[in-house]
Amino acid sequence: MKKQKTSQASKWTLLLYFVFCFYYFGVVVMTYFVSYPQMQKITKNIPGYMQMFNHKMLLYCYMPAVLMILSSIFLLVLNSKIFSRPALWLSFGSALTSVLTTLFIIIPIHTKLPLSGLDPAVSSKLFLYALYFQIIPAAVQVAIAIGMLNTYLKSVNKSLIGIWLFIIVLCLSLYSWGTLYIESLVGYPMWLLIDPSEWLATRGAVGLTIPAFKWVFLIPVYFPLLLLIPMFWKRPLGVSKYSVAIMFIMLLWVFIITAVYFVPDIQLKLGEGYSLALIKDLNKYDFPLRGIPDLIYFGTVCYMFLKIKTI
Repeated sequence: MKKQKTSQASKWTLLLYFVFCFYYFGVVVMTYFVSYPQMQKITKNIPGYMQMFNHKMLLYCYMPAVLMILSSIFLLVLNSKIFSRPALWLSFGSALTSVLTTLFIIIPIHTKLPLSGLDPAVSSKLFLYALYFQIIPAAVQVAIAIGMLNTYLKSVNKSLIGIWLFIIVLCLSLYSWGTLYIESLVGYPMWLLIDPSEWLATRGAVGLTIPAFKWVFLIPVYFPLLLLIPMFWKRPLGVSKYSVAIMFIMLLWVFIITAVYFVPDIQLKLGEGYSLALIKDLNKYDFPLRGIPDLIYFGTVCYMFLKIKTI
């Protein structure tokens, strides 16, 4: 009984760590490659726009970052017999470096943005710190986490194809959780505060980074659609095909509603010109039509992890 409790505690600790690890990486990458280029184009309504950014980031970035550090501490305490201690300490050190940079370097810069905006001098400093002391350590942490996932799943399952299908789906799903929240729950409300005269400039800022937007956001979000198909036949022991079906249906729904409604009726039209009504519609319908299915999708992949059987 004690062994079972310990096993469940370890599994929950692992899950929470992986959730916060990949989510946080998605947040910082999306902020760096998408949010900052847009913010550089804002010269009007700066105080309100930047204050909303700081308010939203508190909830969707800073608090999860602190929770990630706490989860990594529990990982060290409860899973030192499963993984090598050097890997655990390197993971913790990478996470700590990135989060401390966020809390004590990035946030102070962000708090000054309502007064100055993201001018060239501030941009240079912010991009430098964010890349080398926030994103790169977070990427190291993600690489170690993927190795931990492989080590853990190989110890309890024998299907190599099923293991790696699940690893990629899990990692991309949790990473996309972060990028989606920065895009929809942080970015879309801020669009309401962009001056109409600067609308096309901010859209152009994203347009200049289309390759980055595609690789950072679009492909990781929808690539699991292809991987979930073979997962009906190849998956870790304990993961049911019904869970795979739920994930596939939820992501397929998001893909379809995006393709038939959000892109042609909202996003493409906003790419041609400013429309407050369309921005309001985007904020009104995004969570009911895409956010709720996304939450079911993310919750299901977490459920899958917890249901993996040890042998």
